Amino acid sequence: MYRSWVVGLMLSSCFSAAAAQPQQTETGSRIRVTHTCHVNDDGSVRCDMGTSARQWSDTGLFVGMQGDTLLLESSQYKTPVRLPLSAIQRVEVRLGGGSRWKMGSTIGLLVGATTGGVISANHGSSGPNDIVPREAYVGAGIVLGAACGFAAGAITGSFFKTDRWVSQPIGALGLVALNTSPNAYAMSIRLRF
Repeated sequence: MYRSWVVGLMLSSCFSAAAAQPQQTETGSRIRVTHTCHVNDDGSVRCDMGTSARQWSDTGLFVGMQGDTLLLESSQYKTPVRLPLSAIQRVEVRLGGGSRWKMGSTIGLLVGATTGGVISANHGSSGPNDIVPREAYVGAGIVLGAACGFAAGAITGSFFKTDRWVSQPIGALGLVALNTSPNAYAMSIRLRF
């Protein structure tokens, strides 16, 4: 019995790790590239190398790979920008826009519960002849305030849209052409953890 649990756990972790691996970036995907190249308005590139090089960030559509160069199409520049892979620090792929309803509902829940508790603390009394004690008012105020705050926060947060970006390994952008002679053989192994 114990072994079947261990095997099941190992298999489920393998499948979840396989599902979490990044897919190869498709042509036309919206990407954000952080690099050490200054791009001029005409699309020409001047790259700085070294640890003290300034980092730039450009967003655009992934055109493809040519050898060891990434092609990025951006509305800022007249032609596709050619960025060498050696100058690229990070590549992020846009997964789409997402609303902020989760954050809004969390903030609304906390603010509503606090406000409901403070307001309801002023009602009721602590006398011996009281039918409803003050603690019951406070508890009801916290629950009612949390529910109202959660709903209001979720509705408000759904109006705020943000882009969701996922960091992508440079190797997942496409195959990099190898500069080899026609008689040479090449083998590549890609490991992802």
